Amino acid sequence: MSKLRLSARPHWALSLLLGALAAVFALSGCGTGGTASALLVASVNGHGITQGDYRIVQRYYGVSLSQQLPDSAWQSPTGRGSFGTVQGTALDFLINLELMHQQLADCHLSVPAGAAGADRRALQKMIDQQKNNPDPNTQALIRTLTPDMVALLADQQATEAALFKGVSVPGAHVRAILVASKDKASQLQQQAANGADFAQLAQQNSLDAQSGANGGDLGNAYFGQFGQFNDTYDTHLFAGATPAAAGGCYNHNAYAANAGTTHYEILQDGDQYLLFQISELRDRPLSEISDTQLQAAVFGSWLSDTVRSHADISTYLSVPVGQQPKLLNPPQPQG
Repeated sequence: MSKLRLSARPHWALSLLLGALAAVFALSGCGTGGTASALLVASVNGHGITQGDYRIVQRYYGVSLSQQLPDSAWQSPTGRGSFGTVQGTALDFLINLELMHQQLADCHLSVPAGAAGADRRALQKMIDQQKNNPDPNTQALIRTLTPDMVALLADQQATEAALFKGVSVPGAHVRAILVASKDKASQLQQQAANGADFAQLAQQNSLDAQSGANGGDLGNAYFGQFGQFNDTYDTHLFAGATPAAAGGCYNHNAYAANAGTTHYEILQDGDQYLLFQISELRDRPLSEISDTQLQAAVFGSWLSDTVRSHADISTYLSVPVGQQPKLLNPPQPQG
């Protein structure tokens, strides 16, 4: 059993240049830029994503994910699988930025004037510093960082920063006790429900010495950060939080009966069990999270589990077995 620590999920370290830009490229959220092509590769709540933007982002990820795609790549299963990885990442990049743009508008938030331009200049400066790097992989990546791609990345960075300041997510104060059996966890839960001090129970019973010595206190936790333990943890611990959109804005949440009260959850962790005490469940601003890596992980969960799961998204790309990837009857863009 690993120690009970609430940390963010790890992010990619792709290449020398991408490592230098890791703070900017941390999330795969991006969006629609120009209209270089009339064909659409996806639609997000009725807003189209063009083939032109997709090709720009696809070239970037084809290199940054170390998935070089020669013309013959589609002829082998490995090559088709590689294309599928690049294709999916590029689409996510664009779909997520379109969703972020829509959340800015729906939640009445805005990107500060000049923010995207400043980010674009900062990115370009980093790229320029690497132009004489003899590493061929770095040079290959630089060739994909065209002005259009840099503009998309800067847009992503500025949009994310604006949402970081305005978005709220479910959060709570969490304590936990690690025990060997579910029966033991149930006994402790009953004692706590009957008025026993949870911190004292943790000190006396937790198999995790570090958190137990601190009364099981894990501090403030947010929906999206428990996936490191188990993908179902967030669902159970924040069961009282249900998304409520006001005109499409998922900035705030409505809470069920558990809101404002203390509740307990017993969840399995390998061959052991964790008894969680969850209190002070309420909407919390993303800006209160000081750990930037954790903030990014929680934001990513909000975007995928709340915003994206409620969006109307259609994609028009396919990678048929034995055929080159092609567009499948995409609609024409609307005004």
